[in-house]
Amino acid sequence: MSALRRFPELELKIRRMIAADQTFRDMCEELAEAEAALSRVEQLPLPVREARKAEWQEITERLTREIDAALRGNQPPNMH
Repeated sequence: MSALRRFPELELKIRRMIAADQTFRDMCEELAEAEAALSRVEQLPLPVREARKAEWQEITERLTREIDAALRGNQPPNMH
């Protein structure tokens, strides 16, 4: 799981939040999807490769910041 790889010291909290908070679970799933897309970017045609790489990197960084904020309590839970 992407969130666990990025924040191994918060494993218990991540597992609890995934179980209890749909918004947090969605962010973690989106991060995993974005990382998977980023890992496949080199397979894209050269004309679109760099743009897609930048796009997926930005999405991955944004989701990582959002997950970090949620884990640190800087974001209200259950935003849905």
